[in-house]
Amino acid sequence: MQIDMESLREVLTLVGPFALRAAGGIAVLIGGLVACRIARRAARRLFQASALDESLVDLLASFVYYLLVVVLAIAVFGVMGIETASLITILGASSLAIGLALQGSLSNFASGVMLLIFRPFRPGDFIETGEFQGRVVELGAFSTILDTLDKKRVVIPNAYIAEKPIENWSANPERRLDLTLEISIASDLVAVRRALLEMLAADSRVLRQPEPQIGVDDFGDTSMRLVVRPWCAPDDWWALRYELPERMKEAVERAGGAMPTPQREILFPGGAPAAR
Repeated sequence: MQIDMESLREVLTLVGPFALRAAGGIAVLIGGLVACRIARRAARRLFQASALDESLVDLLASFVYYLLVVVLAIAVFGVMGIETASLITILGASSLAIGLALQGSLSNFASGVMLLIFRPFRPGDFIETGEFQGRVVELGAFSTILDTLDKKRVVIPNAYIAEKPIENWSANPERRLDLTLEISIASDLVAVRRALLEMLAADSRVLRQPEPQIGVDDFGDTSMRLVVRPWCAPDDWWALRYELPERMKEAVERAGGAMPTPQREILFPGGAPAAR
């Protein structure tokens, strides 16, 4: 019995300190996880109060949470008596290697964060960037998804968008069409302008304000080029772009105007050649 008690004391002497450190580490881990979740909820509320995009709010809140979890893990190892200096060194080297390997992805991620913060466009907007144009389906952390006019789905890396000019066709409530039409120089310009204005006024998609503009852009030998600039909602731009030119021609003809007909006059210095 004496031997058993002596063995027990030896075991407790050996195991006791480790058990205490393990218990302390577990307690720190449980309390730390609770604190990390509380910090994530607090960060979410803070980011939401800053009027950030909801997807960016989730991303930043998750980043804060996992960063705190890493710090917590190091703290737990320290409480349990495990050397953390080498662990921190390994984590630093691993982070550097991962960063170099994922350089392109990190660039897309950073660009996505900037797009989500400054919001040059939103899902549903029609944009043009670089060689792509289409309606935004999704703005993600790493890429942006567009549906083009011919219904192709394009996934564009955010770093590409960040380096290119962005034209947002949906940002403003109206958009101008710039149309040109050549008519005969003998046409009655006042009647033609009146007919074009009446044609535009009859289309409910053409905005009354700002008012349409019609003017002469240039004169040719037998023609004059008119510029017609009506305004419409962005969603009606494409339909009117291809419908109005035909209706403009019809309006000119109703006003008594005509399309220009090129004419050439040939003069012979010695007179017209005799017919054979």
